[in-house]
Amino acid sequence: MYRISLFQILIFTNSFLTGIGAAYSRSTNNLYQQEYPTFSVDFNNLKENKRLLESNSSTMAEALEELKQVADASIKKPMRSVVEKIDIPGIEDKHNFVSMGPYWWPDPAKRNGLPYIRKDGKTNPEVRKITDKTYFNELCDIIQKLGLAYFYTKDSQYAKNAIQRLKVWFLDSKTKMNPNLDNGQYIPGRNTGRMEGVIDTRVLVSLIDGIQLLKTSPEWTTEVDQGINEWFTEFLSWLETSKLGIEASKATNNIGTAYYMQVVQINLFLGKIAPVRRYAINQIPKLLDQQIDESGVQIHEIKRTNSWNYSVLNLNYWFNMANMLEHAGYDLWNFKTANGRSLNTAFENLLSYALKQKEWQDKQLRNVDLTNSFNNLYQLSKGKFKQRRLLFFATPKSYTEFERVYNSRTKGPDRLLNKN
Repeated sequence: MYRISLFQILIFTNSFLTGIGAAYSRSTNNLYQQEYPTFSVDFNNLKENKRLLESNSSTMAEALEELKQVADASIKKPMRSVVEKIDIPGIEDKHNFVSMGPYWWPDPAKRNGLPYIRKDGKTNPEVRKITDKTYFNELCDIIQKLGLAYFYTKDSQYAKNAIQRLKVWFLDSKTKMNPNLDNGQYIPGRNTGRMEGVIDTRVLVSLIDGIQLLKTSPEWTTEVDQGINEWFTEFLSWLETSKLGIEASKATNNIGTAYYMQVVQINLFLGKIAPVRRYAINQIPKLLDQQIDESGVQIHEIKRTNSWNYSVLNLNYWFNMANMLEHAGYDLWNFKTANGRSLNTAFENLLSYALKQKEWQDKQLRNVDLTNSFNNLYQLSKGKFKQRRLLFFATPKSYTEFERVYNSRTKGPDRLLNKN
């Protein structure tokens, strides 16, 4: 059975209480009033959950115990870096992040297999031989978990371990990653890097939120703060000015969404609000128009061989970005373009399939449980949309339909992931 870890209650609980202002108006929920707010996770939820812990909530206490178990296991894991990868022909700098396009395979018609050919949706196991992506994903997950553990417990062991990992990956001259993706998603025999590489750093969303939660630790020194800010300043410059970064900014599919999700968050992280507002006014509405039709269908993602997966994943990027834009005073949740395109319609389009009101007709090679795979989107959206188009959202009773379906598949404390 699909299972969400109980400690996620420490993130999602109380999200029904969060609401924001009119479409693209100044937000009344300005998290910059907090010292070090998280950007994709609702910081108000974290504070409310901490209050519940202090009020001896048994549900929160149980969730915290699971989080501590995960954090305790995380600090025992080895500290990894980009320089540990194997040698790759044509790529000389070990400090560059390297990943291979997952859907590219040797050409059977060529003796050496070069150049590789594309098989959409079929992952070439060769990609796992290059460890940068695996280690980076693990790092981002660990930093978020240790950040949360420190936020709730103030146990210095979690902060110390997390900050040491950040030093290894970003600051130590012997092991640090160069702030670029010049060799992201390369294809053997074709290139040494592509604009699609920006998708491999989408997990920075979790890492940056984790960093925000670590900043109150005495271990977070001025030297560490300056070093991390310098690295992200350089990486942001690469995203916004390099050839591959500019290409990614023009992508009209999930690559473009992942790109803007990252540049929005990194700008916020560095305290640069003006660029975020420019993106919110100009590029982001245009991207919404390019991706979502009037019925909420994500026109580029449904063309993929795993169309449900890509549609859900892309909307996750959008929802993370919507949370981030609240920090700059914009309500993307309830925004509609001049052509009537919105996140609301995209959400409700997928929700109708998650509730099995309709059968997914587009190509989907991988087996997937639509209801369970939709849960994160549902949790992120709680309390965000002012108006609902689908009939079952017309009354408070029908508003809980998805939660009823989801809870019917879970047992015990997992049901406490939702608002109590």
